[in-house]
Amino acid sequence: MIGLAALLPILLASPGPDDGAPGRPDDLRRHQGTWAVVRSIRDGEEGPVDAMKEITRVVEGDRVVWERSGEPFAATRFELDPDADPKAIDLIPEGGPNRGEKVLGIYAFEDDLLVLCTADAGRPRPTSFEAGPGSGTTLMTFRRLDPADAPPPGDSP
Repeated sequence: MIGLAALLPILLASPGPDDGAPGRPDDLRRHQGTWAVVRSIRDGEEGPVDAMKEITRVVEGDRVVWERSGEPFAATRFELDPDADPKAIDLIPEGGPNRGEKVLGIYAFEDDLLVLCTADAGRPRPTSFEAGPGSGTTLMTFRRLDPADAPPPGDSP
């Protein structure tokens, strides 16, 4: 069974608050708000559903605060490259063993879902939304908790 350790590459590398965040403003806006973990796959193994239910990702500006049952336990900053194909995200952990080291990933929006695929620190950026066995990648899907936080229709990246 995969525990919170499987989430660490993502947790140590998430997006958050700062009006000067790199990336196209509309993509940065779409990241904002509170997101619940819907699914997590790390190296081909599905994360535990019960543990996922307790975790949220709160994004303000270029900063992400990870919460478990409403209590913060990790934070990251992020930089976006919405013109890359697929769209790229660099996550910069604010603490932990990878503090300050960029964790490379890709992202996509699908309605009220955000899909992130990140490599382990020090590994190349993923090129597809897959996290197969031995890949050193984590694939996570998030659902926006408050649809009222979503940007108006037509504000696609």
